[in-house]
Amino acid sequence: MSIIFHIHLSQLKKIHHLANNTHAVDFLASLSHDELTLTIENNLPNNYRERIYTPTKTLFMLLAQTLNEDRSCSKAVNDILIQAHFVDNTSANTAVYCKAQKRLSPSLLTQLVNKTGELIHRTVPQKWRWFGRSVSLIDDARHKK
Repeated sequence: MSIIFHIHLSQLKKIHHLANNTHAVDFLASLSHDELTLTIENNLPNNYRERIYTPTKTLFMLLAQTLNEDRSCSKAVNDILIQAHFVDNTSANTAVYCKAQKRLSPSLLTQLVNKTGELIHRTVPQKWRWFGRSVSLIDDARHKK
């Protein structure tokens, strides 16, 4: 196997390790930025109303669900109920959370991913750069087997 394959495998293992050992609250704290908040606010629907699962809470739960080893909706709902002490007045039924996920616009998610990438690129410490340079990796899926 090529050296590139081994480097790629090593990087994948590191990413999986970090993802499995990162708590969603820590991850979201690193994403707290006025530009991201503004992006969320600009993408709220005009007929937005306060619900149990607000867009920001739903987004938080979706990120936590994605980072968790158990990616089930029931795990995400149970975690938020436990963390927020909502057990007395909120159902553990996942249907409401699933509907809230569907209300998140694809445009919002796309803009948040792009904005996060821009913010990381602008704020990355110089010591993380390869010989002081920014490096981009382009994955061309057409050549994968």
